[in-house]
Amino acid sequence: MRKILFTLIMLLSATMIWAYDFVIDGIFYSVISMTDLTVKVVSEDETYTKSYSGNVVIPNSIVYRDRTFNVIEIAGKAFMKCPQLTSVSIPKSVSIISSDAFNESINIEKIIIEDGDSILLTNRCFNNMSISTLYQGRNIDFDFKNCRNLKKITLGSNVTTINRQAFEGCLSLTEIDLPNSVETIGGFAFNGCSSLTEI
Repeated sequence: MRKILFTLIMLLSATMIWAYDFVIDGIFYSVISMTDLTVKVVSEDETYTKSYSGNVVIPNSIVYRDRTFNVIEIAGKAFMKCPQLTSVSIPKSVSIISSDAFNESINIEKIIIEDGDSILLTNRCFNNMSISTLYQGRNIDFDFKNCRNLKKITLGSNVTTINRQAFEGCLSLTEIDLPNSVETIGGFAFNGCSSLTEI
């Protein structure tokens, strides 16, 4: 009886801790749909004691056991508590970034959101982060509010809208490359950007 109970505890522990189905090139993935062959990027485990580091480049798709999976999501808390993570490149295939995906990853300096279709992000994805450089290649449904170290923003030619309060409180922002494609700039988009002298 004691042996059976121990086995059950171990199985439950494994289910609770490990959050991924497979790992490729140092990135952990969980299958969303075997029918659609889609995956999301996740944390290695739910304790967040092991983390990503350096420069992470998320691919559009990955091959696992002779099947090609499209990477369409970054899961909530996927990059949470990654103090050694310095930059992240997000591919055009990703359409969802869930809440707190980068929470407490305080040393990310560069974010690249590749050209592509509109991307949906929930709240608290990038707010209050230490990033200094941003490339935004598409319309996005979120903001970089209060990223006080953000100095340079480059917008790609697919960007047509800058959201309301998109860069509010980015005190160090001095440079933004604004393409001719931008048609709408929301209210207070650059409110509090005291270092920005021209757009």
